[in-house]
Amino acid sequence: MAIIKKCDAVFFCPGWEKGKGTRIEHDFAAANDVAILYRLVSAENRANRMPGFTAHDNVPIGDLRTVKEDDNGKVG
Repeated sequence: MAIIKKCDAVFFCPGWEKGKGTRIEHDFAAANDVAILYRLVSAENRANRMPGFTAHDNVPIGDLRTVKEDDNGKVG
């Protein structure tokens, strides 16, 4: 939990809700205002979604469009 508390965001793979430990980590992250990501977007899809952007890799990245900020810029 100490490592999660230091993170800007955590990513949960599909099926995370089936594990007791991952449910605990998820609840901890939510309670400590750590951004939680659930989906990956491939570089190809990222380029298709953002005109003028060229993708040079096939490495998936978190889709940060689903992360919300409050009025102070705090991610949650």
